[in-house]
Amino acid sequence: MNELMKYLLLLLPILFLSCSETKTEKMAGSAPKIPVEVLVLEPSTLTDSYKTSGVLQANEEVDLHPETSGRIVSISFSEGQTVKSGDLLVKLNDADLQAQLAKNKIQEKLAREDAARKKELLGKTMISQEEYDKSASAFESLNADLNLLKAQIAKTEIRAPFSGKIGVRMVSPGSFLSTASIVATLVDVDPLKVEFAVPERLSSVVKSGTPVSLTLNSTGEQVTAKVFATDSRVDPVNRSLTVKALITGAGSSWIPGSLVSVSIGLSRLSDALLVPSNAIVPDLTGQLIYTVKNGKVKPVPVQTGVRTETQVQITSGLSVGDSVIISGLMQIRNGSSVVARPSKPADGK
Repeated sequence: MNELMKYLLLLLPILFLSCSETKTEKMAGSAPKIPVEVLVLEPSTLTDSYKTSGVLQANEEVDLHPETSGRIVSISFSEGQTVKSGDLLVKLNDADLQAQLAKNKIQEKLAREDAARKKELLGKTMISQEEYDKSASAFESLNADLNLLKAQIAKTEIRAPFSGKIGVRMVSPGSFLSTASIVATLVDVDPLKVEFAVPERLSSVVKSGTPVSLTLNSTGEQVTAKVFATDSRVDPVNRSLTVKALITGAGSSWIPGSLVSVSIGLSRLSDALLVPSNAIVPDLTGQLIYTVKNGKVKPVPVQTGVRTETQVQITSGLSVGDSVIISGLMQIRNGSSVVARPSKPADGK
């Protein structure tokens, strides 16, 4: 009887473990499959681009200053007016210069007539060469004084250096101006320019003639511009290259100083393999993507390329036709049984 009890006591743990393993196997075999959404890879078109921000600039812009001090006697423009190159905008008091000009004109006329008479007499050998030279020299001196006065009078006039639009007027009739005074700002906005910067690595790609897409931040309006100039050197501090592009035909909402979003197309691939960015799982050795084969999960190491806002290019590890899991990633692991359903189009149809 003691021998039989010893035998049963030894056999009981073995029977218990055997039953437990059988029960575990049955539970494992009956575990529900995890529903996941999969994307079947197909070749797609991918445009690689670089995005940055830029600032709109006028084609030409200048603060209008007088070249001499004086009191304003007339203002010949309205705020916001479009003017042409050479138009008179502001006139300063030049009464003293005009009086001196009138006096010099009389003196210059007399000197000119005297020089003409002396030349005639010199031809008849009735005067010496020295007498004629003095008369001619006096005429030339007065003529030079006359030209100087005309130049000084011209400085009392502020004229438009180019065609454009005048902004807010900062002076009034009767104001006394110095050479540091600003009358108004004149800008030429047709065409417009945009200035932005690109990293050093793109310095050989972005060059004159490169097209860029612009979006006005305030309204969302879009236009296309072309690069017309790049800086002659890379900024040694931030390792970037300053670029300027020309915009033609922009609307009235495109104002110098506004911020724009800049997009530069770098390359175009017609057979890229793209996956949603959330399908990539970081790993100690790199990056993984979970795929489905025969209803089982299989992690695949991948290499990535170009990234967009929502997608990533896969350069190695996957092939056309592979089924990539794009949902339920937190519930699966290597070898998990899954029920795959195709992903829905972006529009939800």
